[in-house]
Amino acid sequence: MCHFSCPVAQVEKNESFSPALKQQSAKFITEKKLPLNADHALSAYKCLGCRASEKYCDHQIIVADSLQEIRQQAVKVYAAPAEAYLFEKKFRKFNNPYGLDLDSKIKKLPSEWLDPAKPDAFLLSCHQIGANPKSSQDYLGLFKKLQIQDLKFCSDNIQCCGYSLYQLGFKEEFEELAYIQFNQLKESERVIVGSPECAWALRELYPKIGLQWNIPVMTLFEYVADRLLKRPYKAKQESSQKYMYHDSCYMGRYLGLYETPRQLLETLTGQEIEEFSCHGENSVCSGAGGGYAVHSPGPAQEIARGHLREMKKKGVQVLVSGCPQSQQHFRNLKENIIVKDLVSFLGEQIVST
Repeated sequence: MCHFSCPVAQVEKNESFSPALKQQSAKFITEKKLPLNADHALSAYKCLGCRASEKYCDHQIIVADSLQEIRQQAVKVYAAPAEAYLFEKKFRKFNNPYGLDLDSKIKKLPSEWLDPAKPDAFLLSCHQIGANPKSSQDYLGLFKKLQIQDLKFCSDNIQCCGYSLYQLGFKEEFEELAYIQFNQLKESERVIVGSPECAWALRELYPKIGLQWNIPVMTLFEYVADRLLKRPYKAKQESSQKYMYHDSCYMGRYLGLYETPRQLLETLTGQEIEEFSCHGENSVCSGAGGGYAVHSPGPAQEIARGHLREMKKKGVQVLVSGCPQSQQHFRNLKENIIVKDLVSFLGEQIVST
């Protein structure tokens, strides 16, 4: 029943990568009926963490969770894909997946947005800075339009929540970074995060290792949407340009943000969204999730191409997504489409408040 819902099983045309058989392999490894070697550990990595199969599972099993322990064990005995270790090595250079000094980019922003006295902390996230560098300027423009003044960009923090490490099985490395990040953010009144998967990691994973928040943690979209839904604003004239909205896994199945993005998109553009055939709870991952693109870039790109083929059939050239990893993944295909960040796209439609 769940095979058809797994993008990895579909694109790789391998029954052993179906949700049921991946879990069976994990069970056999745990019970020591199979040795934990590179061949047997591989199936645990053939997962996007998209949670699509959960809907069709009688037991509501979250496949990614059941495979995570195998990934953590595999890392320790050097049975994980070689690309995972190369990723971790690059990560160590600057504490982010891009191996770049992302903090220096934040410190170039206008000083009024770096004021430590401001109550709300904005962690732009490594994915926004590394994959979507224009986003910080887009957001500054939107903040000014919405008259937001109580928010500061985190400029002395590690610009990453560590979740990319966790996904690939580097649990101890993730926890080390999480403790640092938590202690840098916990004194704020609110934490706003630029990437939905990072917001989910802070909300759900940090407390599981004893890092309990006493303050709200939210995505940038939720922070902005709350203002747009409560305050009057002026939008540009209705646009005739068609666009499609991609429900990323973390915006949708993890955080449950389905209707509000659509409500604001249609209100601000003055036109209905051109939907993918699989959207909302049935949306298909871009192929960028779960660390899958790190070790299986070819199949991961093919999953993304499926979305672009549907866009071409519908004659749509603009793709809007709330996930910076997905945005980068789609852009890397270098197809004739325009990929827009959700919050940036909303900001483009607003004249003033």
